[in-house]
Amino acid sequence: MRRFVAQPLPTLALMLLLPLLIGLGLWQLQRADQKTGLLAAHQRHQGMPPPPMQAVMQATDPAWRRVALHGRFDAGHSLLLDNSSHDGRAGVELLQPFLDEGSGLWVLLNRGWLPWPDRRIAPAYSTPPMPLSLQAWVYVPLGRGFQLQADALNADWPRLVTQVDGQGLWK
Repeated sequence: MRRFVAQPLPTLALMLLLPLLIGLGLWQLQRADQKTGLLAAHQRHQGMPPPPMQAVMQATDPAWRRVALHGRFDAGHSLLLDNSSHDGRAGVELLQPFLDEGSGLWVLLNRGWLPWPDRRIAPAYSTPPMPLSLQAWVYVPLGRGFQLQADALNADWPRLVTQVDGQGLWK
């Protein structure tokens, strides 16, 4: 039977790493609490009737609220949000500006995913020309995502983007 003898180098490494590992574990618990709060807020807002856009804009936290909109799409200024896939197929999310006549505000609506089999040709879609009454969910991004390259600044529409920059978009 051999007797355990603590070696100085592994003991020092353990003493240095242990506080870091405990800190990372506590950070993960904080993130879990944040996400639980987000899910609870989302569930609270699901059962509420959709208010008009003006009321949602005045809310302190508009994320995940339903909103009632009435107006029309701007078909000439669509965005194709790249790097999206469904069932292993490449595609884009179609984002279109929508003028809410009740508030006079422009909002950017995600009209859904489109397959994109040939990257040389933009996916086909149609935009209803008549005024529409819609219900939508407010999405507030949590932060800026990772971006491989800057989006091309071209004058062609629909414009292909890898992430939406609200400040730059409305310019």
